[in-house]
Amino acid sequence: MDNRVVCFDLETTGLSPWKHQIIQFAGVAIDLATWEELGGLEVKINFDLAKATKEALEVNHFDQAVWDREAVSQEDARDQVSEFLRDHSTLEKTSKKKGTKYMVARLMGHNAAMFDCPFLTAWFKKAGQFLPAESYAPMDTLQLARWKLLMAGTECPALGNSLVELCEMFDIPFKGAHDALNDVRATIALAKLLIADWHQLKATG
Repeated sequence: MDNRVVCFDLETTGLSPWKHQIIQFAGVAIDLATWEELGGLEVKINFDLAKATKEALEVNHFDQAVWDREAVSQEDARDQVSEFLRDHSTLEKTSKKKGTKYMVARLMGHNAAMFDCPFLTAWFKKAGQFLPAESYAPMDTLQLARWKLLMAGTECPALGNSLVELCEMFDIPFKGAHDALNDVRATIALAKLLIADWHQLKATG
């Protein structure tokens, strides 16, 4: 069995997947059996500044000079992301209409089920393109962390969705939050800790 999963994170111009745009994608493919990195992609994306919320750009630490120097078009970025996901597609699916087989990538992220995956799905749908990923069922470190805290009898509502706070709680070093690639590295570290805990619980239970 191929244990590969693509851990990814997005930065966006707001909170609505259908109204706002993705401005940065970062992904790292890892083997969950060994935690070996199998490849990565980070891309900054041009966007309509007039339609971006001030709050989102402040959170993302948006720097116009960096985007002028490094960003590519939405179309080019989507092509890069699609190729990256195809390169790490290990999950076989069957088309309901034609019965044909095809491959998609498994995804992992922090709060991915509620935020990043809906944005990724909408980005491809708006362009009329196929998303080669299982975006409706990601591994989500936020949910894993909530289960861990619940089983430990720890209250967690005050933490909200914060990756930073969870990393602080579990003593995971984290610098440069809300840069997509930094968030991916922190998410991988958090996932490694949480999954190890589940393995230990299974072994002792």
